[in-house]
Amino acid sequence: MLQNIQQDEKNLKRLRLLIFSRIVILSVFLLVTIFWGTLNAVIPGLRELQYLIYAVISVMYLLSLVYIILLKKRKYLQINIYLQLLADILLVSLLVYLTGGIASNYSLFYILLIIYAAIFLGRYGALIIASISRAAYALVLAVEYLNVYFNLYPIGYNNPID
Repeated sequence: MLQNIQQDEKNLKRLRLLIFSRIVILSVFLLVTIFWGTLNAVIPGLRELQYLIYAVISVMYLLSLVYIILLKKRKYLQINIYLQLLADILLVSLLVYLTGGIASNYSLFYILLIIYAAIFLGRYGALIIASISRAAYALVLAVEYLNVYFNLYPIGYNNPID
């Protein structure tokens, strides 16, 4: 019983650090996106993509607030961890989709998700999250390969906007 309480305290501290780190990373990403928006005159079609990326960043900020509220209710600690992981996988997949699919640099965020799954959930949880991340990335690549979607890239290949 004492070990469970100590483990919950460690997880609580780690979750606080994770939420703070997420907000810092989102802020840096927002600044990069704003800088990227200054290139709007140079790259046609960038404005629509920029609005979608702002929407994803806004959703991530709002989810961080929800996570903080859930963090205050300690009995929902495990649910908070799983909610964060699954929401992050969904949002990283959307970000990868919006920024170029297979050509996106943001697919590396999946690795960060797997690492923090290992920290909070252990080896078994990390394996499950890695499998879900792989399936989500495969879905993004399949959608791109099969041209099932309307391509929103302002630059790159196969651009139907032009």
